[in-house]
Amino acid sequence: MKTPDAKREYDRLWRLANPEKVKAHDRAREVRDKEKRALKKPLFKARRAAYVEAHPGEFQGPPRSLRATAPKSEGDKREVKNAARRRYYAKNKHKARAKDAQREASKAQRTPQWFGEFDAFIAAEAYALLPLRKEATGIDWHVDHMLPLRGKTVSGLHVGGNLAVIPATVNVRKAEKMICTETGDWLRHVA
Repeated sequence: MKTPDAKREYDRLWRLANPEKVKAHDRAREVRDKEKRALKKPLFKARRAAYVEAHPGEFQGPPRSLRATAPKSEGDKREVKNAARRRYYAKNKHKARAKDAQREASKAQRTPQWFGEFDAFIAAEAYALLPLRKEATGIDWHVDHMLPLRGKTVSGLHVGGNLAVIPATVNVRKAEKMICTETGDWLRHVA
């Protein structure tokens, strides 16, 4: 039986050797997800209608004022999400601060003694590049550690050579997985 590391490496090599099959699989998954989402809303409405019918007077639904102000555009949805995050932070400051402290501690732990002026320059340039790329492309960008600082099998260092500016969607999907570990790898994950 293969170890988890060997399986991961085998999968990574297979994906590299079969990019067309990977794309086809990803497309098929997207189609399945769209179909699921399309079925979910009518099913929810039918269940809610059945519940309301079985329990008269209990469920009135959201007030009209809330329905009228529901977010319509992507910008409005982002504002609603940001407001929810702010409310969560206000209620759970200790959790958010602990998470931030853990992230900073792991970054400090993975910053080598030979981290120097050049590495600091590369990091500053990467962060300066974020608004320029957003303005040029219209999408959000993140500074990413190609080898994650807190990976399950390998931990990268916080140095200039391990930093890359990649689309936010790719970085969020990547999380702390061992993908996009080489310069330019993220281009294969944008579709």
